[in-house]
Amino acid sequence: MQHSVAPQTTPGTSRPDRRALLSAAAWTVPVLAAAAAAPLASASTPTGINAGAFRLVGNCGVQGLFGPGFLLAADPGVALPIGTQILITGSGVASLGIVRVTGQATADVENLGTVLRRVTLTSELPADESIAARTALSTTSAFTLTAFVTLPDGYAQGSGAKTAGNVNSQQIVCTAG
Repeated sequence: MQHSVAPQTTPGTSRPDRRALLSAAAWTVPVLAAAAAAPLASASTPTGINAGAFRLVGNCGVQGLFGPGFLLAADPGVALPIGTQILITGSGVASLGIVRVTGQATADVENLGTVLRRVTLTSELPADESIAARTALSTTSAFTLTAFVTLPDGYAQGSGAKTAGNVNSQQIVCTAG
């Protein structure tokens, strides 16, 4: 069965026939829906090099010794690549201050705003090793920190990876995950 989707004009007018317009619209909707769904389907399919089940967790720190922040641990069998990023955002504070990175990899810390920092691995984080990105904030203040890990192009997170963490301080009581 063939359908013509070209609008036809009714005799004596220059306007398209209503039936032809409805037919064209009926054939257009499924095509547009399929085209719109295609990028979503491809984006949800993991492709690339497996970065393993790495984990990002929040940590309240230890008052007087080291501040709150995040611990990024590589999967026991897979290293995290150079270019892996942690984006840290704070709320409830005027500034995150300095974020320091310690552990088994090197990283650059970029100040993207008063409450936004980007930590980028400049060396590979070996399998089963970790790094910490910590602020100088005190848990005697109320604030919330959130962080998200993104992998460089060509890498995909492994099954069970934990890509987000948080720290929530309510003046002495601190929770993290």
